[in-house]
Amino acid sequence: MKKLLLTPLFLAILLVSCTDEDQSAEFVPINSNNTLNCELEIDSTTLVAICLDGIDSAGANEVIIFASSFYSANDDPSTCEFLWNIESGRMQILNVEKAIEGKIAKSIATIQFNEDFSGNGLIEVDAINKSGSGFATHSIVLSSD
Repeated sequence: MKKLLLTPLFLAILLVSCTDEDQSAEFVPINSNNTLNCELEIDSTTLVAICLDGIDSAGANEVIIFASSFYSANDDPSTCEFLWNIESGRMQILNVEKAIEGKIAKSIATIQFNEDFSGNGLIEVDAINKSGSGFATHSIVLSSD
């Protein structure tokens, strides 16, 4: 009798778990304004470098991805920590992801522009590791569309 009761419960948990995965797969919006990469210019004399890239204008209710990259000559990129902040403007950070590509730490942030976004927003990202740190900012204005 217990086996019959556990089987429907197990199926219910499995269905709920699949539903949650389906929702997270749709989290990243498909948008031509998304920036998934930020290119750093590094040469043999570079000790620390950071960049932040993304669109320059956005409309209310848009969800856009911004990218940052960080390089520190003396550290393992996996020790890098990215801290994204909304310095001004009616926006909110929905998600932040990190990846390592060679000696460069990368991060993308999914940012939603609120319904009352009126322009003149400022995003900042700080990157910190054992021997270096840096920050970059990016301004966004209200799109004219």
